[in-house]
Amino acid sequence: PGVQDGATANGGAAEAPAAAVEEKKKGRQRNKPVVSSEPLVFKTQGERMAAFVEMLRDYEITSQQRWGDLPRICSEDPRWNALTTTGQKKQTFSEFQTKRAKEEREEKRGRSRKARDTFLKMLAEDTAIDVKTRWREAQKRLGNDDRYLALDHDVISEVEREEMFNDFVAELARKEDEEKRFRVEANTSAFKELLAEVSDGITHATRWLDIRQLLEEKNDPRFEVMDENDRRHVFGDLVGELRKAHEAVLKEKEREKRLEDKAKQASFRQSLMDKVMDGSITALSAWRDCKVDLESEATMKALEDQPTSTARAIFDDVVDLLQKAFKADRKYLRDLLDDESDFKLAHDSTFDAFVAALTAAETKLEEKDEARAEKPAAEKKNE
Repeated sequence: PGVQDGATANGGAAEAPAAAVEEKKKGRQRNKPVVSSEPLVFKTQGERMAAFVEMLRDYEITSQQRWGDLPRICSEDPRWNALTTTGQKKQTFSEFQTKRAKEEREEKRGRSRKARDTFLKMLAEDTAIDVKTRWREAQKRLGNDDRYLALDHDVISEVEREEMFNDFVAELARKEDEEKRFRVEANTSAFKELLAEVSDGITHATRWLDIRQLLEEKNDPRFEVMDENDRRHVFGDLVGELRKAHEAVLKEKEREKRLEDKAKQASFRQSLMDKVMDGSITALSAWRDCKVDLESEATMKALEDQPTSTARAIFDDVVDLLQKAFKADRKYLRDLLDDESDFKLAHDSTFDAFVAALTAAETKLEEKDEARAEKPAAEKKNE
């Protein structure tokens, strides 16, 4: 009695298969097939083979059964003689075993699936099993379940049970993590909605301490459900977005201001060029001499919001260009008169004579260039 009542998973598991086999043998003896005493009549060889196979199934012959055991088990059955020769019997028995082996594999897979489903169902029904439960603890709990004790160790071994348990616990952990993530996302979304409701009081410069008391006074569950660190994190993200938006606005204003300043500078420069055309400003003009007159110009007044040196810098740039142009023109004229004219500038030379000499020299130079352009390439190269 003590052995029967106190058998553990180790002792009981070892004895269970042997006991089951013995009980199965007794069952076969008790359930020996009942065969009609009437003579068997077969019309075809196929019927003889079918009767022989039926006999093998009735006696629960397995794919592992040896041929030598068959006479002892089946020879008293009239169907044993359905096949007249030993060769026919062996051939049919061999084909039966091949087919039976496939059937046994399918049956074993079916029993395995059923056993696994039963085992997983037991794990799912036991609410005390969680992600922290160890296999040994689960074994003790499941040991009180008749379904667990009824599981065949040949179908689902102890190692397989432990592996399934570990997979089950891992899946529990994954689901818990997923549920936690969904919960955090939902709480975060709700807290963002709460912040949006008080967004008029939140700017890019708002600190958490400035807004926390206002949120707490609302007694809103969307505030209470959040951890303090999570609140700070969500608030920080919001302020960060506001700061980026604020900086983007500032950058756009700066860009527009630069474009506006450039347009004002271009207008002032154009007004200076107009004065260059009417002779008010020349290469010899100085800022101190022109400043008073320019300050009354609308284009210069428009530069008042820019650095005070802006107008002076533009004026100096225009005069510098005039000076460079003057020096270039002077050099050109000197070279022209030196190379292409007999005119010599003296103290008594008239302007008209000077202009006539320049015109003649320039015409002469153009004719020379045209003549050179008409020469063949070989002559140009020799030159």
